[in-house]
Amino acid sequence: MLFRSVDKLFIQSMVAMLPCFLHLASSLFFLGVLSFLFNLNRTIFYVTLFLAVLTTVTYAFFAILSLFQQDSLLDIPLIRLPVSFVAFVFCFFLTMFGDRFNYKIWRAFRWVFKDVGRKVELLASRRPSEIDVDVFEVILDSLADDNAAEKFFRGIPGFFHTKWLDILSTTVSTQTKYKFKQVMNKFIDRTFHSNTVTEDVSCSRLIICLDASHALLGPNESSQILGNILDG
Repeated sequence: MLFRSVDKLFIQSMVAMLPCFLHLASSLFFLGVLSFLFNLNRTIFYVTLFLAVLTTVTYAFFAILSLFQQDSLLDIPLIRLPVSFVAFVFCFFLTMFGDRFNYKIWRAFRWVFKDVGRKVELLASRRPSEIDVDVFEVILDSLADDNAAEKFFRGIPGFFHTKWLDILSTTVSTQTKYKFKQVMNKFIDRTFHSNTVTEDVSCSRLIICLDASHALLGPNESSQILGNILDG
């Protein structure tokens, strides 16, 4: 009963209004300081006025940016204030009339209370191939040891043979492919020159690298790797 009696929209509207009140209080504080300094010291008044105008312009810019740029994670609380207040009043009257469990009519307010996590998930679902390639490049730059590199190269064939194969092949830049080739060549070089790596492990790593090279760079690069090994 305690769980179901808490109106989710009611609580969300209250939480959404709290930072709005803080921002309004800051604005009123600026106005009070400016009115106080106007008759006290004109130099300090103009400096404070400049800072207040600069802050207001910056705040307005980010408010407009969040409205027109959907992938922006910057969110200005005052944008939600009118809808949050209407939702708060709406929930109050629903609670007064004992209709607090009727959630169907509240869907009109849900877009206001979407958190950043859901927004990121929505953006990620729209651009899976681009984000996957970004993750691929970050991991490529952060390989610290041979065991991590082996796991990374082992997963590349399955990573690129997906339903986004055509998109991935065109999204990966030439610079990333060149960096991948360098990292893989160094990994193979360390494997064959190491005294602690057994022959079975060396053969296994070579097969893994050939599969990874074929999946990302094509069959010609795999042939080049074998040619470099035969040439010593």
